[in-house]
Amino acid sequence: MCVIVRKPKNVSVSIETLRNCWQSNKDGAGFMYAENGKLIFKKGLMTFKSFLTEYRACNPLGKEILIHFRFATHGAVANEQTHPFIIHGDIL
Repeated sequence: MCVIVRKPKNVSVSIETLRNCWQSNKDGAGFMYAENGKLIFKKGLMTFKSFLTEYRACNPLGKEILIHFRFATHGAVANEQTHPFIIHGDIL
């Protein structure tokens, strides 16, 4: 089963916690947050290193972020299968 983390603004999630999430669900990761009135998302992160690099680059402390660590039950283990999915326009 996948792991979803809601990281509130001004709260940090330890690298150890993120690594534990990844270790249990290493079929890819993605995350999203709002910035300047727009929804920003990063997905297709297929290694913990790529996830952590993108996560740190977004200045996570100052944002509420939703993080998804995938455990594949259907579909290929591929970057296209990581969340968030765009449903239509700005709807994820």
